[in-house]
Amino acid sequence: MMAISSVALGGTLFSGGRGSALRTLVGVITVISIASGMNMAGVDPLWNNVVFGIVLIAAVAINSEKGGRDLIIK
Repeated sequence: MMAISSVALGGTLFSGGRGSALRTLVGVITVISIASGMNMAGVDPLWNNVVFGIVLIAAVAINSEKGGRDLIIK
């Protein structure tokens, strides 16, 4: 789930289209930062999956709303 969230945050369209390694790297850094922060805060691993599910749903919803424009990098 972390990999899919990283790609979605990077702005790659799931319906096909463009994406780049730089955008995916930004998404990976964002997801790893969230995971590390939650781990250091002592959050239960179950909630990690819940948070990444919410992040994934939000990223897909925003990406489809914007008509395929980038979320993070313009």
